[in-house]
Amino acid sequence: MSLELRRTMAIFGLLAGGAFAAAPDAEIDLSTGLVKAGGWEEVRAYCGSCHSLDLVTSQHNSAAGWQETIRTMQRSHNMVDLPAPTEARIVDYLARHYAPQERSLRRAPIPARLMPRPRIMAVAEGEETGLRPTTENWRREDCGPTLTHRSEPHSG
Repeated sequence: MSLELRRTMAIFGLLAGGAFAAAPDAEIDLSTGLVKAGGWEEVRAYCGSCHSLDLVTSQHNSAAGWQETIRTMQRSHNMVDLPAPTEARIVDYLARHYAPQERSLRRAPIPARLMPRPRIMAVAEGEETGLRPTTENWRREDCGPTLTHRSEPHSG
């Protein structure tokens, strides 16, 4: 890979907050986006067999976090049990090249008190209201429209 291409990828990585930011001189496999280092082929084989490797390269975890990610995949998504040496190589590779970043580009979660209320009030199972969301039965309150059980038109 040419020096200019590596520099371009490093700059892109810094701007995007991706994997290139951690190791601008690392060789990147252009077909997968993975840093070419010990363990990358196992990551490509095991992780890439189920989902896009973009999902892997966009995540940043500690070794314990990556270990838990593997356990979650095994519990919830039928990922195969990995031989211990293979799993150790994968976790080591991911923790080295996709470790937590010092700064996050994600915004903080919106506090629950600022979130809008549900759009339609819950109706008991099997209960028929006969109402459809029309101008006659929609009413604006604090954070948005709420379906009400009144049939008279709302003014204002």
